Amino acid sequence: MTIPYRNQRIILANPPIATQDYNRKSITLNGTDEFFNGYGDIFNFALTDTFAFSFWAKKSTGGGIVAGRFSNAATFGRGWDIAIFSNLFRWRWQYNAAANVDQMEVVANGTTVMNGNWHHIGIVKNAGVGNASEIALYFDGLPTTPTISVNTLHTNIPAGIDFEFARRIWDGTGGGSNFLGQLDEFCVWSQALTAAQMSRVYRTRDPRLLPFSSSLELYHSGDGSDGTILPDYSVNGRNGTPQNMDASNYTTDVYTPT
Repeated sequence: MTIPYRNQRIILANPPIATQDYNRKSITLNGTDEFFNGYGDIFNFALTDTFAFSFWAKKSTGGGIVAGRFSNAATFGRGWDIAIFSNLFRWRWQYNAAANVDQMEVVANGTTVMNGNWHHIGIVKNAGVGNASEIALYFDGLPTTPTISVNTLHTNIPAGIDFEFARRIWDGTGGGSNFLGQLDEFCVWSQALTAAQMSRVYRTRDPRLLPFSSSLELYHSGDGSDGTILPDYSVNGRNGTPQNMDASNYTTDVYTPT
């Protein structure tokens, strides 16, 4: 008598990927002295590069810089940033802020980003030469029509400027503030995500499981931090260093993908 399957292995053609669910905590920031640094000179995007950002935010008041890299010279604001203020969000990329030249600013107007609920924001730089028309903005998984206020950028941002997260990095004559509110699932991608891909990012609980996750350059959630480190859950290990923060900055109030 033969007993079926004894001493035999059953191999699944497409075995499930085991991973920890990192959608358990978000990052709460006070808008004054709490932020993350320690990344060094990364994400120095050239005009011809393609890239994308995606993250969740919850705000009800105040403005704030989500991320960026800018020089600190009072006369030369050189770099880029992502900011939320009023009921809109924007991507800004410039070389000479003091003279108000050689810069671009792409704004998503009329969103409900400041209504105290979780919202997903996406920013995509498509292939080209650094024209503002190459920037696509997404709100809650859907494309939104941006307003281009400046479109004259033609000089690459210089190296030697550190990337920072949730900090007012715009000095001198500019404005802005540290981020006030909550952030979660902050991702930097090395490809220009399509509308379909951004929709999948919006609906996922773990971007590392997406079929295009090989382009995931940085992935921060509110999980795994005790206040001394903000882990990068991509394969790159670009951990952030919290400033003026502790374990109480990471709360269980998180977004719910649909």
